[in-house]
Amino acid sequence: MKSLSFVFKLLLCCFLMLVCIKLKAQFVPAPQFIDKFKILDSCLYRVYYDVRIQNSTAEKGSPINDVHWLEIGSRIAKCSSYLLYQKDSTSTVMRDKGMDVGVIIQQMVFPVETYVDRNQGSTKLVYRTFYSGPILRYSEPIEVINWQISPDADSILSFSCQKATCQFRGRSYTAWFTMEIPLSYGPYKFWGLPGLILKIGDNDNQYSWICTRIEKAQKSETIKEYKWNYDDVNKQKMDATIVKMHENPFKFCESLGMKFMVRSNGSYGERVADISIPYSPLEK
Repeated sequence: MKSLSFVFKLLLCCFLMLVCIKLKAQFVPAPQFIDKFKILDSCLYRVYYDVRIQNSTAEKGSPINDVHWLEIGSRIAKCSSYLLYQKDSTSTVMRDKGMDVGVIIQQMVFPVETYVDRNQGSTKLVYRTFYSGPILRYSEPIEVINWQISPDADSILSFSCQKATCQFRGRSYTAWFTMEIPLSYGPYKFWGLPGLILKIGDNDNQYSWICTRIEKAQKSETIKEYKWNYDDVNKQKMDATIVKMHENPFKFCESLGMKFMVRSNGSYGERVADISIPYSPLEK
Protein backbone atom coordinates (compact mmCIF):
# COMPACT_ATOMS: atom_id res chain seq x y z
CA MET A 1 0.00 0.00 0.00
CA LYS A 2 2.83 2.37 0.85
CA SER A 3 4.52 1.65 -2.48
CA LEU A 4 1.30 2.51 -4.33
CA SER A 5 1.09 5.76 -2.40
CA PHE A 6 4.67 6.58 -3.33
CA VAL A 7 4.03 5.85 -7.01
CA PHE A 8 0.93 8.05 -6.94
CA LYS A 9 2.89 10.93 -5.40
CA LEU A 10 5.64 10.51 -7.97
CA LEU A 11 3.19 10.56 -10.87
CA LEU A 12 1.44 13.59 -9.38
CA CYS A 13 4.76 15.42 -9.03
CA CYS A 14 5.63 14.63 -12.66
CA PHE A 15 2.26 15.93 -13.77
CA LEU A 16 2.77 19.09 -11.75
CA MET A 17 6.17 19.70 -13.34
CA LEU A 18 4.66 19.32 -16.81
CA VAL A 19 2.01 21.88 -15.91
CA CYS A 20 4.76 24.21 -14.66
CA ILE A 21 6.59 24.05 -17.97
CA LYS A 22 3.47 24.59 -20.03
CA LEU A 23 1.77 27.29 -17.98
CA LYS A 24 4.62 28.86 -16.02
CA ALA A 25 2.01 29.24 -13.30
CA GLN A 26 2.20 26.40 -10.81
CA PHE A 27 5.28 27.29 -8.81
CA VAL A 28 3.54 27.64 -5.47
CA PRO A 29 4.53 27.27 -1.81
CA ALA A 30 4.12 23.86 -0.20
CA PRO A 31 1.36 23.64 2.42
CA GLN A 32 2.28 24.20 6.06
CA PHE A 33 0.60 22.81 9.16
CA ILE A 34 -1.19 25.34 11.35
CA ASP A 35 -1.83 23.43 14.58
CA LYS A 36 1.17 24.96 16.40
CA PHE A 37 1.16 28.70 16.90
CA LYS A 38 1.80 31.66 19.16
CA ILE A 39 -1.10 34.00 20.00
CA LEU A 40 -0.14 37.60 19.29
CA ASP A 41 -3.37 39.47 19.97
CA SER A 42 -7.12 39.13 20.14
CA CYS A 43 -8.87 39.52 16.79
CA LEU A 44 -11.51 42.23 16.51
CA TYR A 45 -12.18 42.43 12.76
CA ARG A 46 -11.41 40.49 9.58
CA VAL A 47 -11.28 42.33 6.27
CA TYR A 48 -11.08 40.44 2.95
CA TYR A 49 -9.53 41.87 -0.21
CA ASP A 50 -9.37 40.67 -3.80
CA VAL A 51 -5.72 41.04 -4.82
CA ARG A 52 -4.59 41.45 -8.42
CA ILE A 53 -0.95 41.50 -9.50
CA GLN A 54 0.21 42.18 -13.06
CA ASN A 55 3.91 41.48 -12.68
CA SER A 56 4.98 42.91 -16.02
CA THR A 57 3.62 45.87 -17.92
CA ALA A 58 5.58 44.79 -21.00
CA GLU A 59 4.22 41.21 -21.05
CA LYS A 60 0.45 41.33 -20.61
CA GLY A 61 0.18 37.75 -19.45
CA SER A 62 -2.26 36.29 -16.97
CA PRO A 63 -2.31 38.26 -13.72
CA ILE A 64 -2.01 36.70 -10.28
CA ASN A 65 -5.36 36.75 -8.51
CA ASP A 66 -5.39 36.12 -4.78
CA VAL A 67 -7.52 36.81 -1.71
CA HIS A 68 -5.90 38.42 1.31
CA TRP A 69 -7.42 38.78 4.73
CA LEU A 70 -6.53 41.47 7.21
CA GLU A 71 -6.94 40.46 10.84
CA ILE A 72 -7.13 43.52 13.07
CA GLY A 73 -6.53 43.35 16.80
CA SER A 74 -6.16 45.85 19.59
CA ARG A 75 -2.47 46.42 18.78
CA ILE A 76 -1.51 44.16 15.82
CA ALA A 77 -2.77 43.87 12.25
CA LYS A 78 -1.86 40.76 10.26
CA CYS A 79 -2.39 40.51 6.49
CA SER A 80 -1.86 37.26 4.57
CA SER A 81 -3.11 35.09 1.70
CA TYR A 82 -6.46 33.52 2.55
CA LEU A 83 -6.03 31.00 -0.28
CA LEU A 84 -2.79 29.78 1.28
CA TYR A 85 -4.50 29.60 4.68
CA GLN A 86 -7.23 27.40 3.17
CA LYS A 87 -4.60 25.11 1.68
CA ASP A 88 -2.75 24.92 5.00
CA SER A 89 -5.99 24.18 6.86
CA THR A 90 -6.92 21.39 4.46
CA SER A 91 -3.45 19.87 4.69
CA THR A 92 -3.54 19.93 8.50
CA VAL A 93 -6.94 18.16 8.57
CA MET A 94 -5.74 15.56 6.05
CA ARG A 95 -2.64 14.83 8.11
CA ASP A 96 -4.68 14.51 11.31
CA LYS A 97 -6.90 11.95 9.58
CA GLY A 98 -3.88 9.93 8.53
CA MET A 99 -4.18 10.91 4.89
CA ASP A 100 -1.25 11.67 2.60
CA VAL A 101 -1.03 15.41 2.05
CA GLY A 102 1.04 14.98 -1.10
CA VAL A 103 1.10 17.86 -3.55
CA ILE A 104 -1.87 20.21 -3.67
CA ILE A 105 -2.03 21.95 -7.03
CA GLN A 106 -2.98 25.59 -6.72
CA GLN A 107 -2.84 28.80 -8.70
CA MET A 108 -0.10 31.33 -8.12
CA VAL A 109 -0.66 33.53 -5.07
CA PHE A 110 1.03 36.47 -3.35
CA PRO A 111 2.64 34.48 -0.49
CA VAL A 112 3.36 37.36 1.86
CA GLU A 113 2.38 37.85 5.50
CA THR A 114 2.77 41.21 7.22
CA TYR A 115 2.44 41.98 10.92
CA VAL A 116 2.11 45.66 11.82
CA ASP A 117 2.67 46.15 15.55
CA ARG A 118 1.97 49.77 16.48
CA ASN A 119 2.89 49.25 20.16
CA GLN A 120 6.36 47.98 19.27
CA GLY A 121 6.70 50.30 16.27
CA SER A 122 7.71 47.38 14.03
CA THR A 123 6.60 45.57 10.91
CA LYS A 124 7.38 41.91 10.30
CA LEU A 125 7.23 40.39 6.81
CA VAL A 126 7.13 36.67 5.97
CA TYR A 127 7.60 35.31 2.43
CA ARG A 128 6.96 31.67 1.47
CA THR A 129 9.14 30.59 -1.45
CA PHE A 130 8.25 27.96 -4.07
CA TYR A 131 7.42 24.40 -3.02
CA SER A 132 9.35 23.32 0.08
CA GLY A 133 11.73 26.26 -0.14
CA PRO A 134 12.63 28.38 2.88
CA ILE A 135 10.11 30.60 4.63
CA LEU A 136 11.91 33.93 4.84
CA ARG A 137 11.28 36.51 7.55
CA TYR A 138 12.56 39.95 8.51
CA SER A 139 11.53 42.81 10.81
CA GLU A 140 11.91 46.55 10.36
CA PRO A 141 10.69 49.75 12.01
CA ILE A 142 7.25 50.92 10.92
CA GLU A 143 7.59 53.50 8.17
CA VAL A 144 5.43 56.58 8.56
CA ILE A 145 3.57 57.04 5.27
CA ASN A 146 3.05 60.62 4.15
CA TRP A 147 -0.57 60.52 2.98
CA GLN A 148 -2.12 63.35 0.99
CA ILE A 149 -5.87 63.36 1.63
CA SER A 150 -8.14 64.93 -1.01
CA PRO A 151 -11.86 65.82 -0.92
CA ASP A 152 -12.69 63.29 -3.68
CA ALA A 153 -15.42 60.88 -2.53
CA ASP A 154 -16.62 57.44 -3.57
CA SER A 155 -18.64 54.54 -2.16
CA ILE A 156 -17.29 51.00 -1.58
CA LEU A 157 -19.48 48.27 -0.03
CA SER A 158 -21.96 51.04 0.86
CA PHE A 159 -19.31 52.85 2.93
CA SER A 160 -18.57 56.49 2.16
CA CYS A 161 -14.91 56.73 1.20
CA GLN A 162 -12.36 59.48 0.73
CA LYS A 163 -9.32 59.53 -1.54
CA ALA A 164 -5.70 59.60 -0.37
CA THR A 165 -2.41 59.32 -2.25
CA CYS A 166 1.14 58.54 -1.22
CA GLN A 167 4.62 57.53 -2.34
CA PHE A 168 5.76 54.27 -0.74
CA ARG A 169 8.92 52.30 -1.48
CA GLY A 170 9.26 53.41 -5.10
CA ARG A 171 5.61 53.38 -6.15
CA SER A 172 2.79 55.93 -6.21
CA TYR A 173 -0.50 54.77 -4.70
CA THR A 174 -4.10 55.88 -4.65
CA ALA A 175 -6.20 54.67 -1.72
CA TRP A 176 -9.82 54.95 -0.69
CA PHE A 177 -10.55 54.86 3.05
CA THR A 178 -13.69 55.16 5.14
CA MET A 179 -14.11 57.23 8.29
CA GLU A 180 -17.13 55.05 9.11
CA ILE A 181 -14.64 52.40 10.29
CA PRO A 182 -12.04 54.42 12.25
CA LEU A 183 -9.27 51.82 12.11
CA SER A 184 -5.93 53.10 10.79
CA TYR A 185 -5.07 49.93 8.85
CA GLY A 186 -5.08 48.52 5.36
CA PRO A 187 -3.62 45.59 3.46
CA TYR A 188 0.11 44.82 3.35
CA LYS A 189 2.11 47.54 5.17
CA PHE A 190 -0.32 50.35 4.47
CA TRP A 191 -1.54 52.18 7.56
CA GLY A 192 -1.84 55.64 9.10
CA LEU A 193 -5.07 57.00 7.57
CA PRO A 194 -7.94 58.05 9.86
CA GLY A 195 -10.07 55.15 8.60
CA LEU A 196 -9.89 51.64 7.18
CA ILE A 197 -8.47 51.36 3.66
CA LEU A 198 -11.02 49.61 1.42
CA LYS A 199 -9.21 50.01 -1.89
CA ILE A 200 -5.62 50.75 -2.86
CA GLY A 201 -3.50 50.31 -5.95
CA ASP A 202 -0.32 51.64 -7.49
CA ASN A 203 -0.50 54.05 -10.41
CA ASP A 204 1.18 51.53 -12.74
CA ASN A 205 -1.76 49.16 -12.26
CA GLN A 206 0.49 46.31 -11.19
CA TYR A 207 -0.73 45.84 -7.59
CA SER A 208 -4.24 46.38 -6.27
CA TRP A 209 -6.39 45.41 -3.27
CA ILE A 210 -10.18 45.82 -3.26
CA CYS A 211 -12.23 45.05 -0.14
CA THR A 212 -15.00 42.50 -0.65
CA ARG A 213 -16.13 41.71 2.91
CA ILE A 214 -15.77 42.91 6.51
CA GLU A 215 -16.54 40.72 9.50
CA LYS A 216 -16.56 41.31 13.23
CA ALA A 217 -14.64 38.53 14.94
CA GLN A 218 -15.98 36.41 17.79
CA LYS A 219 -14.60 37.16 21.27
CA SER A 220 -12.56 33.94 21.37
CA GLU A 221 -10.78 34.53 18.04
CA THR A 222 -7.11 35.46 18.01
CA ILE A 223 -4.32 36.60 15.71
CA LYS A 224 -1.73 33.84 15.42
CA GLU A 225 1.86 33.47 14.31
CA TYR A 226 2.46 29.87 13.23
CA LYS A 227 5.45 27.94 14.53
CA TRP A 228 7.09 27.12 11.21
CA ASN A 229 10.78 26.85 10.40
CA TYR A 230 11.72 30.41 9.45
CA ASP A 231 14.92 31.72 7.93
CA ASP A 232 15.49 35.08 9.60
CA VAL A 233 17.17 37.36 7.06
CA ASN A 234 17.43 41.04 6.28
CA LYS A 235 15.30 42.73 3.65
CA GLN A 236 18.13 42.86 1.11
CA LYS A 237 18.73 39.10 1.26
CA MET A 238 15.02 38.36 1.01
CA ASP A 239 14.63 40.60 -2.04
CA ALA A 240 17.65 39.01 -3.75
CA THR A 241 16.35 35.49 -3.08
CA ILE A 242 12.91 36.28 -4.49
CA VAL A 243 14.40 37.80 -7.65
CA LYS A 244 16.68 34.77 -8.17
CA MET A 245 13.73 32.42 -7.59
CA HIS A 246 11.69 34.07 -10.33
CA GLU A 247 14.60 34.40 -12.77
CA ASN A 248 15.15 30.63 -12.77
CA PRO A 249 12.57 28.71 -10.72
CA PHE A 250 13.86 25.31 -11.91
CA LYS A 251 17.36 25.97 -10.64
CA PHE A 252 15.98 27.39 -7.40
CA CYS A 253 13.91 24.25 -6.78
CA GLU A 254 16.76 21.96 -7.82
CA SER A 255 18.96 23.68 -5.23
CA LEU A 256 16.46 22.34 -2.67
CA GLY A 257 17.03 18.77 -3.89
CA MET A 258 14.02 18.50 -6.20
CA LYS A 259 14.27 16.57 -9.48
CA PHE A 260 12.36 17.57 -12.61
CA MET A 261 11.34 15.13 -15.31
CA VAL A 262 9.76 16.28 -18.59
CA ARG A 263 8.09 14.32 -21.36
CA SER A 264 9.80 14.49 -24.74
CA ASN A 265 9.29 12.20 -27.77
CA GLY A 266 7.07 9.89 -25.77
CA SER A 267 9.41 9.30 -22.84
CA TYR A 268 10.49 11.08 -19.68
CA GLY A 269 13.90 12.63 -19.37
CA GLU A 270 15.77 15.45 -17.74
CA ARG A 271 14.34 18.92 -18.24
CA VAL A 272 15.47 20.50 -21.48
CA ALA A 273 14.95 24.21 -20.89
CA ASP A 274 14.83 26.84 -18.22
CA ILE A 275 12.00 29.29 -17.82
CA SER A 276 11.57 32.53 -15.94
CA ILE A 277 8.51 33.95 -14.23
CA PRO A 278 7.77 37.67 -14.65
CA TYR A 279 8.34 39.54 -11.42
CA SER A 280 8.05 43.20 -10.59
CA PRO A 281 8.85 43.83 -6.90
CA LEU A 282 6.16 45.53 -4.89
CA GLU A 283 8.89 47.56 -3.19
CA LYS A 284 11.30 48.85 -5.82
